Amino acid sequence: MSRGRPRTAGADEAILTAVRELLTAHGFAGFSVDDVATRAGVGRQSVYRRWPTKAALVVAAMSAIAAGAPPGTGTLAGDLRALVQRTRAAYAGAQRSALLDLHAAMAGDPAARAAFEEQFVAPRRAALAALLSEHDSPADPAVLHDLLAGPFLHRLLTTDTDPDDALVGAVTAALIGAAS
Repeated sequence: MSRGRPRTAGADEAILTAVRELLTAHGFAGFSVDDVATRAGVGRQSVYRRWPTKAALVVAAMSAIAAGAPPGTGTLAGDLRALVQRTRAAYAGAQRSALLDLHAAMAGDPAARAAFEEQFVAPRRAALAALLSEHDSPADPAVLHDLLAGPFLHRLLTTDTDPDDALVGAVTAALIGAAS
């Protein structure tokens, strides 16, 4: 026998969509859980039951960005190139500032860092491990993930520009070299 009211169908996605919209419009500091609840059409406690902190909520909302394996191209170089392009898209445009805010929020929140590792990093490393296995690459997926994400994160933290073609080319070449 379960306690309390059953969860509203679609509430999770409505909440996460509201977070992404509010992050894009106002940044991490510019919205509250109350704002999320109002926009999602749920009660504040519905949000807190699912995610105990604002940072954990943002981690969950951002975890959908660039998730899963890239479309297979048939070659390791092509698959890595597609993965770099998808990572570039994740660190560009409207979600760029949201990711920056998320990293800043995690700096002082160990629970948010743990959630980010579990929900954002681990699935991407697993997808990369599957890609490397498919192509019989002996490369360490954790190291390749760091080589993939590191330059984009550095660019995000140190400039006010989206990743350019030169960075994409350099990251792609480094990954292909490391994975071969």
